[in-house]
Amino acid sequence: QPTGSGPYAYFLLRKRNWNTIDALQAIGAKMNVDISQFGWSGNKDKHAVTEQVCSVRGVTADALEKASISGIIVTYLGQSGRPIALGSHEGNAFSITVRNLETQPTFKQQFVNLYGEQRFSSHNSLIGRALVKKQFDIVIQHLLTDPDRAVLLRQALAKHPKDTVGALRHVPHTLMTLFVHAYQGALWNSLAQLLNDVKAEQQELPLIGFGTTDADIKKYPLIAEQLKAEAITPRDFIICSIPSLSAEGGKRLLYTTARSLLVGTLSDDEMHAGKKKITVDFSLDKGSYATEFIAQSLYE
Repeated sequence: QPTGSGPYAYFLLRKRNWNTIDALQAIGAKMNVDISQFGWSGNKDKHAVTEQVCSVRGVTADALEKASISGIIVTYLGQSGRPIALGSHEGNAFSITVRNLETQPTFKQQFVNLYGEQRFSSHNSLIGRALVKKQFDIVIQHLLTDPDRAVLLRQALAKHPKDTVGALRHVPHTLMTLFVHAYQGALWNSLAQLLNDVKAEQQELPLIGFGTTDADIKKYPLIAEQLKAEAITPRDFIICSIPSLSAEGGKRLLYTTARSLLVGTLSDDEMHAGKKKITVDFSLDKGSYATEFIAQSLYE
């Protein structure tokens, strides 16, 4: 919550058909403010209607209120002495309409705490893998397919064709970090799915990074198999060329629970003739994915 004074303006970002980073870049461009001046606690789904509290340094309330654009509504909340930071929120609340149903689904409150598909997009984990392997030319190749990144990359490479690391510094740091985290998430998902298939009872699994220990690998032999298959070691998550992208790793719960679950009643789905829809309200701890809660209830 804003404290009433300080250089950071807090605002509510309401959006649809925008991911968080692109939305902040768009309103930043309107106010002539770089993405580095913004703070936010997590990346919200592009296709849902989402709300999250963000911060920005050195911007007036009036400028914020005028920053709304198509698909984005910005509401000034107040000032604070500290920015919003990744993971600073306690959790997320959801209200989701599930469509194209024939029968009443059963929603299981406990589910496997997999990273959702929106974390990976089409090639996020592949870019992260290339970063960890220091294959910066492959990272460039992927990013050149993105119209939003290609212009700046081509300009940088035109001046210094062999300086791939220098060119990558033109990509928002938050996005580069997301790539590395996506690769970590893909490795974790693979391990979690294997352990869930054999009904393992472990409460936490390692999220591989440079802090992953020999004891972790000994406890979970599947991690050793992953590392061998990927031809990496935990120390590869130290990225000396771009040190701020280095990822320590950590632990993540294998299972999590949807709290305050409220399931509505079936009604006619106006978007699918002859089908039904239902609204589900619930909350999750930060870092857990509503898409996984829904998918695992419907399809497993």
